Amino acid sequence: SQWLNDRDGFGLDTETKRFARLFFQPVLIWAAIWSTRTKKRKQIDD
Repeated sequence: SQWLNDRDGFGLDTETKRFARLFFQPVLIWAAIWSTRTKKRKQIDD
């Protein structure tokens, strides 16, 4: 929407920056999912 409608936001003040963000977006999503993952805990059997 920002790229198509030429709207500024979050430091994206040129078409080039807005267009580049489209390709960087999957990396941002992956980083958010990876950083909030839960780790498997080992159970200690008595």
